Formats: sequence, structure tokens, C-alpha cells
Amino acid sequence: MFSSIFGILVLSSVVSSYGSLGRECLDASEGLLIEVGCWGYFFCQNGQVARHECQNGTYLDKESLTCINTSITNTTRCGYPVDCSVLIDGYYPDVETGCSSFYVCLNHAYMGRQYCPGGLVFDPDLKICNWPSQVLPPCGIGE
Repeated sequence: MFSSIFGILVLSSVVSSYGSLGRECLDASEGLLIEVGCWGYFFCQNGQVARHECQNGTYLDKESLTCINTSITNTTRCGYPVDCSVLIDGYYPDVETGCSSFYVCLNHAYMGRQYCPGGLVFDPDLKICNWPSQVLPPCGIGE
């Protein structure tokens, strides 16, 4: 149970460098996804962090983990930036995808979208991906 919650926290974090991810792969399973977003993903390979990045004009499809030539996938609105000019710094649920993804605003600039792992939704109160039953509407079904 603890490792599942820990994995959720890791996947929902936004990182700025490989260095901050390195410790995540020390005792991790081969292929463990560390962070997944429209741009691609970080994963563990031979105890190290590896990066799979989509090329210009392509976006990662969350289900197949392949880069596709479209700006709207069936799981997120990749390619459509959010106007962060009036938003404070933070993580915001992408309600249009049923909160299966979230986006980040920093200094009134859109920093990109991240995916939640399968079956989870973004919890705007806790700033993590969580089970829908544990999240209040509109992202979850909790009470």
C-alpha cells in the first residue's frame, strides 16, 4: 500500500532535472514510470533515470506510451496551452479530461500537462493523483 501511494506522489510531481529524479530508481522495478506528460516520460532503466521524449509536433498517448501526430489524444488535451496569466502558481486539474491530467502554472506561464496513472484523478486539495472515491467533485466522487 505504501509503495502505491509513494508512486502516486512521485508521478504527480513536476521535476526540473534528472538529478532530482535519480533517487527514485535506486531500488525500483525496471521500467517503472516516474513522470508522464504530454512531452514524454521518465522511467527507470538499470537503476538509473532514463527519458523518452516525443519529437516536435508529436505528443505522448497515455495509453500506448507512444508519440502520436495529433494535438488531441483520447486522454488529454496536449498541444492546447492554458492561459495562466490570471492564475497563481500551482497545479490545476484538467476538468475537460475528467481530471485524468493536470497542468502547472508558474509565474503566470503555462508549464505543461502531466498525466495521472490509470484510474486515478488529480486531487486539487492534496495536489496528487488519487482514487476518484477519495476526491471531491468535479474530479472525483468522494463526499
